[in-house]
Amino acid sequence: MKKEFEVIRNVRGVRGYRPLHLLYVKETDPNAEPIIHKPGELLDIEVPNAPGRNRQYSFAGWDRVSQSFTSVYELIVRDAGVVGSSLCKMIDGDVFYGEYIGGMFLPRPDGILFSSGSGMAPFRALFSNYSDYDNFECLYFCNVDSKDEKREIIGDFHAGDGVVDHHTIETESLDEHYKAITNAIRKGRYNIERPHYVCGSSRYVTETCSLLVEEGVDPLNIETDIYAAAPD
Repeated sequence: MKKEFEVIRNVRGVRGYRPLHLLYVKETDPNAEPIIHKPGELLDIEVPNAPGRNRQYSFAGWDRVSQSFTSVYELIVRDAGVVGSSLCKMIDGDVFYGEYIGGMFLPRPDGILFSSGSGMAPFRALFSNYSDYDNFECLYFCNVDSKDEKREIIGDFHAGDGVVDHHTIETESLDEHYKAITNAIRKGRYNIERPHYVCGSSRYVTETCSLLVEEGVDPLNIETDIYAAAPD
């Protein structure tokens, strides 16, 4: 069911051609029941100036200001496309419409992670909000417009008081991103039998999954979180 959401804070990321924004939003209904957030849970968004041009965003987390499960949620939005650009221009009090789409994206502790742009969202949620993953051991291939952008939006993955054993391979173009993945597999940097988790746009997920399968990864070892969108 479609619900009305209000922007309560819009935090612009590092400077760049198409900067990422971190939006804090809440339902306008004062009696709304807070959802029990899960990484990979999607919000299908429609903005007032573009009815019918929906785009899906994965929740980046719950309200870290109060450190509790409230009706305030985080979204990572790129200033691109009709919906994304509209959201990034919103100020406190502006509203949009969204529908919850159930999902679950909880990588195993030995997972290999892949994302591009706002696809960082479920991984931000995972490492920032879930103490069960304090001892997560992962290899993360992260493609962003700038490496500073990744550090500002998602941090260094240190969750709670535990130790996060991880290594992030950051790239600033998809060509570099795919080369880094190919090199890691061909040089035996990790066991390809480990589970793989890919998050981002339909095109990114399709291309990354195709590359992984070409390099010998079993399709059954790949899980995805895809952001669907109407053509912009």
